[in-house]
Parts: sequence; C-alpha cells; structure tokens
Amino acid sequence: MKYLGTNEVGFDRFNLGFPSVKTCQAIVYQTSFGLFGFHDALTNKVPFTRKCEAFRTFVQNLSVPHTEFAECLIGVITSTERFTLNDRAGWATQLFEVARHLAFKGAIYGVRLTKHIANNDSAYIRYDYEPKRSKISYKTWGKMDFDNVDLDKDATFHALLRPQNVLVTTVAERDNRAFDAIEPTERNRSVHRRGRTDEGNLNVVTPDEFQVFR
Repeated sequence: MKYLGTNEVGFDRFNLGFPSVKTCQAIVYQTSFGLFGFHDALTNKVPFTRKCEAFRTFVQNLSVPHTEFAECLIGVITSTERFTLNDRAGWATQLFEVARHLAFKGAIYGVRLTKHIANNDSAYIRYDYEPKRSKISYKTWGKMDFDNVDLDKDATFHALLRPQNVLVTTVAERDNRAFDAIEPTERNRSVHRRGRTDEGNLNVVTPDEFQVFR
C-alpha cells in the first residue's frame, strides 16, 4: 500500500491512501493492473495543467501496462472545500483534463464527501481496488494519525511533483513552470486510527454517492 501526501503521485496494485485531504483532490486512474494516484493540491489552472503533464509522464515511465487496461478515473473531494455545490462543471473540467493527458476515454466519476465530514474538516481517503471501480473509504483526519515508522520511499512507484527551479520574473512565468517527479522529501508513513494500531472502521462511499461525469 502507498500513502500519498500533498502533490505526491504513486502506484500500487491494490491500495492507495491519501492523508489529510481538505482543499486537495484525491485522484485515481484505475486499471486492471492497479491504481495510479495523484494527491493534487489546490492551484490555479496553469499549474494544474503542468501537474497533469507530470502525472502523465510518471504513469508512462512505469513498466505497468495501462492504456488498454484502463477502467476508470475517480476524483474525491471533501464537502465544498475544493468546489462549491454549484461548480460541478469546474470539477468535471479538471477530471477531464487529467483524462485528456492520459488519453483515457472511459468512465469518469466524482465523489463529494459530505457525510461524517464537517465543513472545514480534512479527511483520510482510501482506495481499495475492485474490478471496474474501486471501493472508497474515508474518515475525518482528526480521528487518524501517522505511524511513527518510516516506510521505504520506493522512488520508482512514489514521487513528489515539484515545479522546476528556473529563473522567473513574472507571476505568469512562475505558474507556467513544468513539474518534475522527484523522490518525496517528507517522511513516508502509514496511517492508523487514534488509539488503535490499525485504521479501524472507515466510512464507505455507497454507489449512489458516485457522480458520473462520463
């Protein structure tokens, strides 16, 4: 299992965890060979496009078949922290952009977590592979915590998206910098429920909570 921090991408055959998602979006490109994850921090349109380019490069550089085995693309957000209830179009636009960079033409879903998550709360989000569409579970992040044991960063299948360190003189140039996928710089740790040694019982997204974008 991989745990992806802010602006990290990764691949795991069966499970991906996204700690502390608030204004971020937990995006997964699902194939029958496994899950490609993208923990996207909120930015404006241009840096988002550059991160999509870097995510595509990360996916393509792995020796994992995906194009002909792709099953779906899913984005999970918390309440109205990323997109308001009236901005379904903006949400769909971002997921379609991810799909475009991956040349993915299949099903696209969105999940907005509103039950058990109060406004201004962040969440722990977990994907478990199931054929065609993963099982998604979650819990208020305040009830979770990191384990105090570092995991192998496994740079081949886990990376941080960081803008290139080039000289810029304007805001437009800053926002238009390409992103590289580098070895994560923060500690890579698993997650547990406070007061327990495992994740405990998580809330499970029901089929009717999946919004169909395509």
